[in-house]
Amino acid sequence: MPMTNHTVQADKSIEQVKNLIDEGYKLRVSNLRESIAITERACQLSQEISFQDGIAECQCKLGLYHMILGHKEQAIEYAEKAMAYWEKQGFKKGIATAQFTIGSAYYRTDNYHIGLNYLLKCQKLANEIGDKLLEAKAFKAMGAIHEFFNDYETAYSVYQKCIVLSKEVGDKNMESNACNPLSGLYLKRDEFDKAFEVINQSIALKEETGDTRGLAYAYHGKGKIHARLEQYTEAVDYLQKGVEIQHEVGERVGEGLSRVKLGSIFRLQGEYDSARLHLQRALELGKEAKSNLLNYKAYNELYQIAKLENNTEESLYNLEQFHHYKENVINSETNNIVDSLKAAHQIDLLEKEANIQKEKNKAIQQKNEELDTFFYKVSHDLRGPISSLMGLYNVVKMEVDDAKSLQYFDMYQKQIQRLNHIILDLINLATMKEKDMIKSKIDFKPLIDECLESYSYLPEFSKIKFNIDVEPDLHLLSDVAILNSVLQNLIENSIKYSSHKEQPEISITIKTIGEEQLSISVADNGSGIPEEYQDKIFDMFFRANHTSEGTGLGLYIFKNAVEKLNGTVEVQSTPSEGSTFLVTLPTTS
Repeated sequence: MPMTNHTVQADKSIEQVKNLIDEGYKLRVSNLRESIAITERACQLSQEISFQDGIAECQCKLGLYHMILGHKEQAIEYAEKAMAYWEKQGFKKGIATAQFTIGSAYYRTDNYHIGLNYLLKCQKLANEIGDKLLEAKAFKAMGAIHEFFNDYETAYSVYQKCIVLSKEVGDKNMESNACNPLSGLYLKRDEFDKAFEVINQSIALKEETGDTRGLAYAYHGKGKIHARLEQYTEAVDYLQKGVEIQHEVGERVGEGLSRVKLGSIFRLQGEYDSARLHLQRALELGKEAKSNLLNYKAYNELYQIAKLENNTEESLYNLEQFHHYKENVINSETNNIVDSLKAAHQIDLLEKEANIQKEKNKAIQQKNEELDTFFYKVSHDLRGPISSLMGLYNVVKMEVDDAKSLQYFDMYQKQIQRLNHIILDLINLATMKEKDMIKSKIDFKPLIDECLESYSYLPEFSKIKFNIDVEPDLHLLSDVAILNSVLQNLIENSIKYSSHKEQPEISITIKTIGEEQLSISVADNGSGIPEEYQDKIFDMFFRANHTSEGTGLGLYIFKNAVEKLNGTVEVQSTPSEGSTFLVTLPTTS
């Protein structure tokens, strides 16, 4: 059938729309405002020629750009329209991309429960369709959530997954996006050389790709390292470079955080007027972006300055504002934690209920009882101390000088941290249960090496003798992420309970059993487990006594991971002599 002039013109218009969308997307790293303008032109053209796929693609991109700029309502409105269209078309990549934008817009405005729900859906769908880059983006966002809740080990692991996926697809921008927070985690560990190495890698990647906006965040990260080392000249230089870029591209929260850091540095140097200029601008940006976090950080610095200047009236005002915005952040966090956990479980529950069968009724009833207990326990633990103590602790550290009083408040803070760790363990459990199995050939040696390296910072680690015996040419097809969780729990427990010995020793043995099974044995010469507790250690929230460290969830999560791999676990333990955990897995679990 010959093509008419109308058909040829329509094809040209569609091609023009696609070119405009691509052009706008490439510009996002250097000029978001221009990206929006170009994409809006593409959307208008799509509407003129009734190109529905083009309209949806434009809406998806506009949602992404507004999310980056911190325009939550606009971002969600655009992304929801795109998702509704892609759902009707059954286009999974479009759905997952819209889910990422919506989830990111919510979690960046303290709505973790909604954001986590969308990000989990996005990660699962991206994995299903093999979109590694989109999955990497979801991991990066989920890593930020873990980091916010001070779960630095999980955040570290998730950022590393993001980097691996980014390298596999050759996306240097995404790789560098994960390097920025990873450098910050090294800084928290006081690993300054590693922090510099990773942030310099990020800067190099950003300069190579021309990602101007991302470069500003990398400069901010490097400025923080210099500030921590009291290298204030270098710190100010990098932070001001970041501010210039962030101001130019309209990155309000990013610019505000950089200015707060600059205010802090000038305060420490006694340059109060310069500090106030940056902090007042940070407040303006925080109010524009509706960022409670940015506002309370700025008011905290202004309070410190007023106190140093003996300005009582201004000091009290800034302290009052600090409390106001800090309380909003804390309330937002506290009120959303349980909802976040429910959201993480929701996907798994809906899928199971949709395919429920008669023979599974008993198992589902048991699961619901566990969830009821779980949510009751979380609610009970959160009700009292979190909302009051988290808000007061930092203020107390600044205001109270009495050593005995500080000792009591430190005790309170430890309890808050314990509650926080409970919550994070539950999020990990929810994520693992929701995860689909992805089987690949397992190489145990690098897995074990990675686990040992991740715990090398623990006290007394260096004096432990590790005996590692992995049978050569092992054959196991399994999910590497879940198997890694099993190994991490086994090794961490052994380190924790053997490190107090004069000559601590841990033996890790992996070998085949017959033709269809494999065993993982981790033995230590630690404190052991009393016989009366050995059948209870895998129960949810079980702790041998009230002085025990941990949340009472580690071994429960461990057993769930083993069962997810269709395996079994046995424990042999003698008090004061040590414990042996034996995991048996099918070779094609």
